[in-house]
Amino acid sequence: MIKAVAFDLIGTLVKIEEKEEEALKNLYEVLKKHGFKKDFSIFKMFYEEAALKYLKIRKETEREIHNKVWLKEALIKLGFDKTYEEQILEESIKAYFKPYIESAKIPKEVYNTLSFLKQNYKLGLISNFTNPATVYEILKKGDLLKFFNSIVISGEIGWRKPNPILFLKLAASLNLSVKEIVFVGDDPNYDVKGAKAAGMIAILITSGEAKLNNKYYEINEDIKADYEVKNISELINLLKVIA
Repeated sequence: MIKAVAFDLIGTLVKIEEKEEEALKNLYEVLKKHGFKKDFSIFKMFYEEAALKYLKIRKETEREIHNKVWLKEALIKLGFDKTYEEQILEESIKAYFKPYIESAKIPKEVYNTLSFLKQNYKLGLISNFTNPATVYEILKKGDLLKFFNSIVISGEIGWRKPNPILFLKLAASLNLSVKEIVFVGDDPNYDVKGAKAAGMIAILITSGEAKLNNKYYEINEDIKADYEVKNISELINLLKVIA
């Protein structure tokens, strides 16, 4: 019997716009304020090189690594002598994520569906996000926090989807077995693969935004969900069938 429904965040519940250039410029302006003197184009090249290096590590090991790590590495290579100051790194990362938070939109059907499901199920959230504070800001901005009995963020536990640790942690926090939970996401690589590896039923939303940033994304056609829906509002009827 299904007792809980858990969700991915970005692309599944929340829609965001591509803001990488604006985000990097925000970050760069903070660094300039603290004495960084290299041109933006040079900074961007070193930052993206470090980001891609650590993305590869994160994907291969399924360990989560904070943005501050590759920002610091890029700055050290550029000769910036204030990388030891944690406050500068924190301020820079906060500025980086600001455009993404501001662009976050929650479709009306998300509120309607979560409100309905909350009456009969426990609700959970699992998000791959290096900076947990950003997740909570998005949830607060969208008035979504009230729906969830448990929230698991990769940046808080050091592992990332598709590693089953996140899904098992969610199940434990809800005091349920994985067989009593369905997981809903828009990404076959991380959401479907991770949920199935943990033993949960995996539902793929096919209208999501998993390929928002193609530079960092590779799709695996071999990963199949247990069920597919076009949008979140179709969950209500599907859960009647599964249950």
